[in-house]
Amino acid sequence: MKYKQRLVLFLIVLVCLVFLSLTFSFNTEPEEPTQNTVKSNQRSLHASEPEDHVTPGPTTPPPPIDYTRPWKIWSNWVREDVLYPNGVLHSTEMDLILYGLSSYPVTKLDVGYKGTQLKASMYLEGGQRTVFKPMRFSRDAIVDGPDDPCKGQDRHNGEIASFHLESILGYRLAPPVAGRKINLTALLPVTSKALYDTYLTEDGNTCFYGKCLYCKPSEKACGKGDIMEGSVTIWLPDWYQMKTYRHPYQRTYIPDVKAKWEVDDDYCRTRLLTPNSYYYNILPDVFDTMVLDFLVGNADRHHFETYALHGLKEGRLMHIDNGKSFGNPNHDEMSILTPLKQCCKLKNSTWEKLRHLKTQGLSQLLDKSLKRDPLYPVLTQAHLLAIDRRLDVFIGEVLKCIQQYGRSNVLFDKWPQF
Repeated sequence: MKYKQRLVLFLIVLVCLVFLSLTFSFNTEPEEPTQNTVKSNQRSLHASEPEDHVTPGPTTPPPPIDYTRPWKIWSNWVREDVLYPNGVLHSTEMDLILYGLSSYPVTKLDVGYKGTQLKASMYLEGGQRTVFKPMRFSRDAIVDGPDDPCKGQDRHNGEIASFHLESILGYRLAPPVAGRKINLTALLPVTSKALYDTYLTEDGNTCFYGKCLYCKPSEKACGKGDIMEGSVTIWLPDWYQMKTYRHPYQRTYIPDVKAKWEVDDDYCRTRLLTPNSYYYNILPDVFDTMVLDFLVGNADRHHFETYALHGLKEGRLMHIDNGKSFGNPNHDEMSILTPLKQCCKLKNSTWEKLRHLKTQGLSQLLDKSLKRDPLYPVLTQAHLLAIDRRLDVFIGEVLKCIQQYGRSNVLFDKWPQF
């Protein structure tokens, strides 16, 4: 066969093979990839990545924190008769408020409002005003003042513990309080000049003495380095008006000068339990405040505050400014019980609540509640035991009144109004 003939034949065979190959490929269904095939392909494409690697797609950024939410809850809670609803001490709403007090960014640190004790006004993100009381004593320090039951500076941990105890007692007239640690140096950009002018350094610790009646460099509060521990108390909503009144059992705070109630055993009967008495209608709240003060050892209730919407009826006595509490766990200040000894009056609901708390173990309930605070332990075991001891003492004093005057003349459900 000649060369040209062989070349033509070769080309014909080649064309036939190509045609058959194309025909086979068009008539064959593609194989469905199996799970193993997909994983095999992924491994080949991402040989350096683990088998469970998933390439991230577009993500939605988390929503911004609503710093106003806890303060809105607080504003909606305040009522004429209580500052927050019953049963919310351990609720998610109260947790959010306490978390905000202890953690939200500080937008301004300024001198405190008028008073005798060192404090600072602290504004938190979301527009909430608070009161910051710095740590002045260690947990186990004993402030012993047998001749002066109001001795020493305020105790920040006393503010925290008094709030929790007051709520356990069922009063709900103390604004929420939480413990917090702040960095004084980091907060300098938001610190007012008035407060900064009172800053000083001692032994490497940052201190300030603020502005108040007794504020002076020798009475400064110091942190550990730049870190200062303290209590943060929420401020009432702006649309509530606070009024301050002298407490009927106020001390003179003058050595060797006694108040009328200290020298006249008939003080309550002749001056308070009369229809024309200035204090008569608020005496039930005075008695409740006495219970709280005796349990925490606060003998410094020289004034009390009421609150109300502007122009409307005043609310009840608030339980604020509890800093002079938990000074000495070994001492029970019996003078705090003078209203009970002289008047022998108490709400029946308060009496039943105290008896119930005694069976439950008041100190254990308080310690359990305080575990939610970031500064726990807030109280020493000695102070917790003192609360149970004082509860027994108080119950004993009420029983003396009942024995002397009869139950119906001591315990009341409704206070007669004049």
